[in-house]
Amino acid sequence: MYEARTHSFGFTGGAGVEDEFKSSPVSLYRDIWDEIVLADPRNLSPNTIDLVKRLCTEQHAIMIGRTFLVSRTLPCKVVLLPGNYFVSQRSIPVQKDSPLTGLFRLQMRKIVEAGIIDRLEKKWMPKLADSPDADRSPISLLQASTAFYFLLLGHLAALIVLVIEIKFANGRR
Repeated sequence: MYEARTHSFGFTGGAGVEDEFKSSPVSLYRDIWDEIVLADPRNLSPNTIDLVKRLCTEQHAIMIGRTFLVSRTLPCKVVLLPGNYFVSQRSIPVQKDSPLTGLFRLQMRKIVEAGIIDRLEKKWMPKLADSPDADRSPISLLQASTAFYFLLLGHLAALIVLVIEIKFANGRR
């Protein structure tokens, strides 16, 4: 989009992403900031809803959290591009050198390792219609029948081998 200049680009003004573009060591991000974002003051709207409405009426792209998109009814169909950009750290603030720090880290590690975070995301963060995961559906019985045929064939082969072994074992006595 940057090279073709097909879309305008923006995000909520005053957000941490703004600093990422302004002072990024990556020259591409600084160029996007200078040449695209600053070109139109509407690209840094403090109102996220205004940015989303521009998606429906213009060739516009925005950087926004997935949580916002799945928690709202949008006025038009929106495509969520895959990938995470400028992933932010989430934490519980505690006083520096607090005796609780180790306890919090241990409990958070247990929660992550138990898969609770993934289950909560699946339950409370529904899939977008255009997300890469949205086209997955449960396998049907017809699609799974091949596996059952091989299982049945394996059982029959095992039975035949068992009968042959019994015959040969009886013949040696």
